[in-house]
Formats: sequence, structure tokens, C-alpha cells
Amino acid sequence: MGSSVSYERVPVMRTTLAARVDALAKLLPDSDLQKAGLRSRVAALGQECGCRLGGIFLAVGTFLAVIFFVTVESPRMVTLLLSVVCLLAFSMLGKFAGLTAARMKLLVVRREVEHRLAENEVPHVDVHQVGHQSGDRVQELVDQDRLRVHAVGRRRVQ
Repeated sequence: MGSSVSYERVPVMRTTLAARVDALAKLLPDSDLQKAGLRSRVAALGQECGCRLGGIFLAVGTFLAVIFFVTVESPRMVTLLLSVVCLLAFSMLGKFAGLTAARMKLLVVRREVEHRLAENEVPHVDVHQVGHQSGDRVQELVDQDRLRVHAVGRRRVQ
């Protein structure tokens, strides 16, 4: 019959936006006073699940439903079921809004980190170091066309 071939499953690692922003923040020099603060903000925003805003939306929806049922003289079962569906939709909308807000804040932090990285000068690195661990940062900047060689000795990130 057919041959039995086994394939090794290679785990696919998906990186989150928070992990990518944190990796960028790690590239900041240790002398940067805001490095720790930026990394802690990234960690907090990466843990955001949207539950707080979802709870707020649910509370507002519940308040509106109570007001509706108090003002309606004879609520029906269909109206009650429709209000429960609306409450679930409100809470899901709040959760989505919370997640979106956290993502937008992460994008702002990423822009701030990129701006800080662009302000820093990259120290002199010999050509033979590119590709090794000490030259990975330089190679990354060269690949992104953000590093230009001006003279022997120092290179400036643009």
C-alpha cells in the first residue's frame, strides 16, 4: 500500500501587538529614563481584555432597560426577551470598544517608542559584525532603510 510518511508539526508563533511593541521598547538604551515606564504600559495594555468597559456598557444598558420597563404599562414576554438580547449586545459592544481602545493606546505607545529609537544614535559597528548578535540592530535598521552611513565612526538613525 502507500508509504507511511510522518511530518513534524512546527508550532506557529503569533506575536501580539503588545509583544511587538515590547520588543521595540527593549531596543531602547538602558540610559533612557522612560524605558521601564513604557514597558510597564505595554504590559498593562497587553493584558487589557475589555471587561471594564463591557461592564460599564452593561450597567448603562440595564439602567435604560429598567427605565423602559418602568415607563411601559404592560411589558410583554417578547419585549423582555428583546431587552435581554439588547443587554448582551451592549456588553459585547463595550468589550469590543475596550479592546479597540487598548489597541489604539498600544499604537500610540509604539509610535512613541519608534520616535525615541529614531532620536538615538547607533554606535559604530564594523561591517563584519552585521549578522551577528551585536549587529542585529544595525542590520534591522539597514533593512528598513532607516540607517545611513555618513562617515567612518558613527551612524545616525533617520
